[in-house]
Order: sequence, then structure tokens, then C-alpha cells
Amino acid sequence: MKMKHQPIDQPVPLLPIEDAKTLWELVWNRAQIRWGRLLPAPVEKRLERERECIEKSGSTEQFFLLYWMATLARNEGCPITVQDVGASLIAFLAGLTEIDPLPPHYVCPICRHS
Repeated sequence: MKMKHQPIDQPVPLLPIEDAKTLWELVWNRAQIRWGRLLPAPVEKRLERERECIEKSGSTEQFFLLYWMATLARNEGCPITVQDVGASLIAFLAGLTEIDPLPPHYVCPICRHS
């Protein structure tokens, strides 16, 4: 059987702790793109709660690693499915899942208010 994608010869870089901060910034920026500079209170509260849970469970590096691997796979043209991120708003905004965990709501494309 012929492999469609060849393995990458480069070593996987170590992920410095500071890179996890970059993931939070990415998630926060994507939230602001979607809802505007001032996030709706329920969205902000949900993001803070999820971030706190991820940090308390010691999963910050794993989340960043998932994001990094998903980005690498997409850039190589490989379809990906990330399991076990459940109904996470952070995972949705990081692009790890296409499932929006928030209840259905309208976001105005002009003013970005819900």
C-alpha cells in the first residue's frame, strides 16, 4: 500500500511553556473576531471557566499540542478529527472541533452582538 503523505523528516520541537499563552491569545482573538471587542458576559464567563479547568487539570500543554498537531495536519492536507474535546468553547475557537458548544444564537455580522 502506497502512503499518500510522506513522514516529515524534521524533529518535533519541544513546546516551551510560554507557547501555551499563545493558544489563549489565539482563542481570545478568535472570540473577539466573532463577538466583537467586548465579549458577551456568558461567552467570557465560559472561556474563563474552561481555561481555569484546563489549567487546574494540568492539560494546558496537551491542549496546545493538540492545536499544534491539528494545524500541522491541516497544513499537510490531512483531514483530522480530534476526539474527546467534547463541548469545549476553547476547542471550538482553537479550531479543534467544528461543534459550537453554545446554545443556538444569532451573531450580527455588523455589530457582532448576540
